[in-house]
Amino acid sequence: MRTLFISILALLVSATVVRAQDSQPDPSRAGRELYRDARDMLRDDDFENAVEAFGRLRSEFPESRYVDDSLYWEAFALYRVGDAQSLRDAANRLETMWQDFPDTAEDGEGEDLAIQITRQLARKGDSEAADRLMAKARELVDGFDDDRDHGHDSDDDHDHDSDNDNDNDNDHDHDHDYNDDHAHDSRILALDALMQMSPERAFPIVQKVFEKKGREYRVLRKKAVFILANMKTREAMDLLVELAESDSDPDVRKDALFWLGQSGDDRALPLLEKILASTDDPGIQSQAIFGIAQSDDRTAWEILQRVAGDSKYDTEVRGNAIFWLGQDGDRDSFELLSGLYDQLDGELKDNVTFGMAQMDSRRSGEWLRGLVWNENESVERRANAIFWLGQRRNSSLEDLDGLYEKLEERELKDKVIFAYSQLGGRKAVQRLIQIAETEKDPELVSQAIFWLGQTDNDDAVDFLMRKILEED
Repeated sequence: MRTLFISILALLVSATVVRAQDSQPDPSRAGRELYRDARDMLRDDDFENAVEAFGRLRSEFPESRYVDDSLYWEAFALYRVGDAQSLRDAANRLETMWQDFPDTAEDGEGEDLAIQITRQLARKGDSEAADRLMAKARELVDGFDDDRDHGHDSDDDHDHDSDNDNDNDNDHDHDHDYNDDHAHDSRILALDALMQMSPERAFPIVQKVFEKKGREYRVLRKKAVFILANMKTREAMDLLVELAESDSDPDVRKDALFWLGQSGDDRALPLLEKILASTDDPGIQSQAIFGIAQSDDRTAWEILQRVAGDSKYDTEVRGNAIFWLGQDGDRDSFELLSGLYDQLDGELKDNVTFGMAQMDSRRSGEWLRGLVWNENESVERRANAIFWLGQRRNSSLEDLDGLYEKLEERELKDKVIFAYSQLGGRKAVQRLIQIAETEKDPELVSQAIFWLGQTDNDDAVDFLMRKILEED
């Protein structure tokens, strides 16, 4: 009995000790509510109070698991406050985070934000910040081979919550919801910042980016094309021309062609024409067509005309040329497309129909009506012509006159009903009412009534009310 008593007593003492241990607060979990409050302040753009709250968290709960995150988010809040002293304080917070928590430095946490801070300081005339930005851009490009992912791509980047946490605390991370540029690679941020501040200093570094080859550099090189195109310097344009003409990466060439077409440079049109003729890649040819179409030079129109009528080009490329001719809208374009139509088939005929619809001239409207009446064409293509008659900017009731009464195919009549519904106005509503009252085909009547129900026109409402009473 004595032995049993001692055993029970030992168990009670042990349970008391365990309960006492369990009741001790986990110092690493301290400050959670304050951290959440501070993050809410960020979401409300209350940056100054957020700065104070993050600082108080570290002061009151120095052992908290949220200390390193608080340094990052305080730096971000200071960056958003935006004055020179706040920006310097923001940079200091990041330095403290990297020194006190070396893993964050190794993982590149806060690097994008540091570049943003440095850029803002440089814009405010801080020469040391400008020098740091230059050095950072060069370092990032030179060190690309040894670099790993410096971004914060997911909530896992700085998440201290273990699988054993039962409260699913998801607010302990650097998700960067508030960083406008968080999706950019650090190199692009640095190069873009330098370009805005000093294009002539940025160019040699951007130039070096394009010297790098291989699949691992593709994203960096493509993004650098955009930066290059926005430098607006002669040497930048020279490099853009070189990339458009001969870069080994088709995607880089396409991007360079796009920006070259937007540049207004005198060399753009001859180069685009040369590339169009020298490559068999439909993607590059289509990008060249786009660039050519941006020019107001008569030569550009002649190139588009030639491509539209030349069967050696891919259907997509010819279709793009036809599209841009339709956007031109002058007499020559109309004559070209109308004369070209009968020489084409399939998708290219549809391209011409769309081009005619875009011209919005009286003659193009007459051409579309002629296509509707052409019984040698498929019903589908004729129906497409009716659709575009109702979609043109200058469409009128006269464009549709006589079509419904004289056409026999239900699919065509249905398209006329739809065209009336798109025109709107009292006269178009009256036509729909007339169809609903006189048409013998119940499906077409249903279509007319449906579209009348989509308008708030008083005549339509009165007709529908009468129709309801008749049914009763």
